[in-house]
Amino acid sequence: MADPSAWDENDRVRTEASAAIARAAQATRVQRLVQESIAFVYADGGDAWLDEDAPVAGGGVTTTALTAERNARELFDGDTVVLRFGLFMGPDSGSTLAALEAARGGASIAVGPPDAYRPTLSLDDAAAAIPAALRVPAGTYNVADVDPPTNAEIDAALAAAVGIEALRRRPPQNGPLARSQRVSSRQLREASGWAPRLRAGTEIWGRIAT
Repeated sequence: MADPSAWDENDRVRTEASAAIARAAQATRVQRLVQESIAFVYADGGDAWLDEDAPVAGGGVTTTALTAERNARELFDGDTVVLRFGLFMGPDSGSTLAALEAARGGASIAVGPPDAYRPTLSLDDAAAAIPAALRVPAGTYNVADVDPPTNAEIDAALAAAVGIEALRRRPPQNGPLARSQRVSSRQLREASGWAPRLRAGTEIWGRIAT
């Protein structure tokens, strides 16, 4: 994830592939298009709750995510649903396993300050949001833990899972993943009845640190 060149194929999918899918859906008169996006598109909000109308900011991995959103809205005339997912977490998530491995060595991989909020989401809860998106009004929806944890909370849970007192923090960095994003997914929960089954940012570690 730290290597910018590793994102080349990801960026191509979000730009070229999203446009191709939107045009194909339009040509075949599909009624609804569900476009994946990420919750990290939001500008730093401090400790304020961020709903779908909060300001967004490009940069890094968020730039092409916003392009994919725009392609879905502008190249398709049917109902478009954009899902802005939090950070995927689970036993087969590369970033989750990397954080766990670093924690076993005593280090945190958080790039933002300790009090920055991070929108997280278990892979199972992310999967459940897809069918939920088929029965909601067209629009943009956040998909994240009900109560997004801070980096400090995540690191404390990680440390406990690997049996150490605390993790060493890295120097502060810039970029979308360093922003504080206390993302609210209330709109999707109220529109569909979907709700995450666990607070992934703090509860996932004890389930996989074996």
